[in-house]
Amino acid sequence: MHAKLILKCFQARDHLLLTKAFCVFVRPLLEYCCVSWNPVYKQDITKIEAVQRRFTKRLSGLWNLSYSSRLARLSLDGLHCIRIKTDLLMCYMILRNHTCLNPDDFFTRSTINFTRGNAMKLAKPSVLCVLRTICGDACPISCVSAEACLTGWPNARGRRNGGS
Repeated sequence: MHAKLILKCFQARDHLLLTKAFCVFVRPLLEYCCVSWNPVYKQDITKIEAVQRRFTKRLSGLWNLSYSSRLARLSLDGLHCIRIKTDLLMCYMILRNHTCLNPDDFFTRSTINFTRGNAMKLAKPSVLCVLRTICGDACPISCVSAEACLTGWPNARGRRNGGS
């Protein structure tokens, strides 16, 4: 709605002016709290990205270009890219104690002493360790096998993978 109002209110059709107005008035609404609420379902991501896709398509002379070409011409990042950047920034802030959050609650530091000029190497836990933490010892080893993941776990729509 806000993006549509920008196109109605401005008589000028300068791409730079309209893009700045979009970035000032609309994008903060789309990016609000994306660190704590990060959409994971494809339908949610598509709906959020559709706002920017629709706005860029309505700019004069850009309607026939692909979405990625329009973003490149306007020097904009996709909203998915923005969410990744804000997630990385939040991780950095947590690791450097710039927040009130304890880094040990979120990350496990690696015990390897040799890193490439960085003492903040993080350990990557295995899937089994994560499942054991969530499920306890009741989680059988068979639930983390590749076959179980492909055939036994429900996908985003609630149906079993591999079935209809």
